[in-house]
Amino acid sequence: MNIIYSDMQIPKKIKKSIFLAGPSPRDMNTYDWKKDAINILKKLNFNGTVFLPVPKKRFEGEPEVEGWSYDNQINWECECRNIADLNLFWVPRNINGKMPAFVTNIEFGEDLNNNKIIYGRPDIAEKCKYLDFRISSLNKKIYSDLEDLLRSCLILLGEGKERKNGDVYFPLLLWEDKKFQKWHKKFNQKYKILKARTIFTTVKSHKLKHCIFEVTYLKNNKEKTKQISL
Repeated sequence: MNIIYSDMQIPKKIKKSIFLAGPSPRDMNTYDWKKDAINILKKLNFNGTVFLPVPKKRFEGEPEVEGWSYDNQINWECECRNIADLNLFWVPRNINGKMPAFVTNIEFGEDLNNNKIIYGRPDIAEKCKYLDFRISSLNKKIYSDLEDLLRSCLILLGEGKERKNGDVYFPLLLWEDKKFQKWHKKFNQKYKILKARTIFTTVKSHKLKHCIFEVTYLKNNKEKTKQISL
């Protein structure tokens, strides 16, 4: 398992990936549920990539993180949620217990319709009725046990598909699409892909129907950006 913390660079190789979305503690004395998630993934022998939205030293118990900034954290989270093959939302919301999950609400809304979301919360979680309703409206299951959520996540990911360098920016949903592969083969023969960003997707019967993404590439040694619609 390759854990990518929020003060680390995007990896050069990804086969299958999970972003651990959900509230992070507001102080060092509050337990972080992501520690349980990592332990469960180890027990399940997960051999993919985990995007963990906390600086490494802070996750390990050190309060001060040199070189970390809030702006960098936001940019990292947005980029890595876009890259991840699945965005796993676990929401143990506790308003007065320093786990209010305010940012989680925004991220949940952004990811709700991209077909990469899997969601759960403990039965005792506060103020999750709206999130429950929206997930249910998509005919998706609401998980109340973190291990069950992670097991289902691994089943959905399957064996994954290896992507390297600029191709790590394309999530599995897009990478496994035949139209995308046809475009990618042709485009990759001419240009070097540096990175990409998925903007919009629609899915029917668990298959990609339409996608708009932005690709950054090298053309004549100059960096270019282009929007692609498939």
